[in-house]
Amino acid sequence: MNVLTVFARYGFRKSSMEDLAKAADVSRQTLYNRFRSKEAVLDWAVEGVAVDLRNRAFAALDDRTLPVDACLTEAFSRWIGDLVPLLHSSPHASEIMDMGSESLRQAGIDMHAEVEKVVTQTLLDRGVYATAGEAAEMTFVLLVASKGLMLKSQTLDEFETGMARVVGTVLQRTHSGTR
Repeated sequence: MNVLTVFARYGFRKSSMEDLAKAADVSRQTLYNRFRSKEAVLDWAVEGVAVDLRNRAFAALDDRTLPVDACLTEAFSRWIGDLVPLLHSSPHASEIMDMGSESLRQAGIDMHAEVEKVVTQTLLDRGVYATAGEAAEMTFVLLVASKGLMLKSQTLDEFETGMARVVGTVLQRTHSGTR
């Protein structure tokens, strides 16, 4: 996340390879030798952060010690919520997030689809929904809500509180039979 923080603070154009190397805890020469360009550094950093966030979300979804509402809230907090502080504390964060999304897309990496699939399966495995279609529809609602909360929330705590409300409402409607 350190390299992305540099990009978000200075913007892509003004981020220096020296600052990026310091954030990556390597020499500038090492960074040039490994990546050859700032674009390649950004691609590497974005993919690394996305994989880390995805893996932490999956770990939360796999945690059977958590009730389903806490499991879902934790997963979305790791997948989307952990980006909130970066997004709202850096002047160029949205530019870098857009560039990062494009980088992943061009590399054929669709982390959102992976997360969507695992959340849907978790809803089925935990018995929240009986059919894949119902679980997929609710996953869509949770994903859209989490992205809206990412934009609205100023802090991770605010995101987590909002996501807990969304998850609670979704599960309450499910259990009351008003899907």
